[in-house]
Amino acid sequence: FLGSYSLVCLGLGSFMWLGVSPGQDNTALTSLALGTLVLFVLMTIGAGIFVLDPLRGVFLWTLPNSWRSAWVITFKFYGQQSVHLLGCFFLSLFCSAISIACFVQAGAVLGEQVAWSVAFVVTPLVAVGNSLPITPGGVGTAEAISSEAFGSFGYAAGAEMMILIRCCGALVSLPGGLALLLRTYRN
Repeated sequence: FLGSYSLVCLGLGSFMWLGVSPGQDNTALTSLALGTLVLFVLMTIGAGIFVLDPLRGVFLWTLPNSWRSAWVITFKFYGQQSVHLLGCFFLSLFCSAISIACFVQAGAVLGEQVAWSVAFVVTPLVAVGNSLPITPGGVGTAEAISSEAFGSFGYAAGAEMMILIRCCGALVSLPGGLALLLRTYRN
């Protein structure tokens, strides 16, 4: 949840940046901004359930009695660890910024000079699309969303950027997988 929320927060901030930038096509921004704003509002309400006592009460009232005790314990735990959750959120913001930088760098490799502000807007939508349970691992779904979203800003290589990021992620994971395989083989 914190990872997705941090991406949506970064994307929402970028919409404000793009909205005041001269020369931006507002038709492309409107639908993306609305979608990101809706995600932000829904996720903020979801986060509020864990943080604010009045929302907890409303949420607990809607649950069956058999589930209520488990949620009360969960809320108590989150209430005691709120500083740690805030730290996790800021760490997630940092990791989300790295994800955004991946799209900028992938665009540069493919000859597209992707603006940081556009990458901040599009990356949260691609991440959400990648997590939809439509295809295994979001393969194809994220590429289609990336292609359309970057295409609305005039970039032609949206799907290719996503494929390049997937390939780089697989290559970075290979040494760890090989080390695990060798360790398992030795034991």
